[in-house]
Amino acid sequence: MPASLPRRAVRKARRIVRARRRTRELPDSPFRAAERILSPRYPEHLVAEPDDEPETDAADDAPANDLDAGREPAPATRVAGVLTPSTARRLGDVLPVAAVAPGARALGLRIEAGDVLVVERAALQSGPWSTAETSSGTALLLEVLDWCTEARELGAPVVLLDSGDPPNVGTNLLRGAADVVLPRPQETDPVLGPVPMSPVVSVLDRIARAAVEGDR
Repeated sequence: MPASLPRRAVRKARRIVRARRRTRELPDSPFRAAERILSPRYPEHLVAEPDDEPETDAADDAPANDLDAGREPAPATRVAGVLTPSTARRLGDVLPVAAVAPGARALGLRIEAGDVLVVERAALQSGPWSTAETSSGTALLLEVLDWCTEARELGAPVVLLDSGDPPNVGTNLLRGAADVVLPRPQETDPVLGPVPMSPVVSVLDRIARAAVEGDR
């Protein structure tokens, strides 16, 4: 078993988890990332719906609502993150994709509002991000956690795609930094049956399920 991770990696992951818990205590928090991405209407429901109410004199006399005045369509959504080439190609059929490489932050790549940050464990087993879950890849792990921190600050969902690989010393830190870990059990409504997932989550869930079941 590899040695334990340095304390700074553990502290960084704990800060991410604490920040997520604090923002979820706010009823109108813009950081409700998990609720947004798991909605069957994601990302369509992020676009403000038009006001169909007929205008009245009373409405004209009412004070302006700052929240309503600031409503605008959500930014174009894309997937950004640590991905295998095959996953990036599959996601490209649903959303624009920005697969990040080590050092991309130093080159100016940033998470944008409306992004979905995806960390795929399979991408941490080989390629440029390999060893990120191990004690020898602490620098890579800290970089992934930096992406999670940036996403949290913007309210972007952080999704971890699990795999069938045994957990390593950094695995629980990554799981704790994520809003959603896929695959997840299919929710079922007692009347309507299986609850549909949003298109992007459906694709991500299938990819993670195949990885966990060893059918990539």
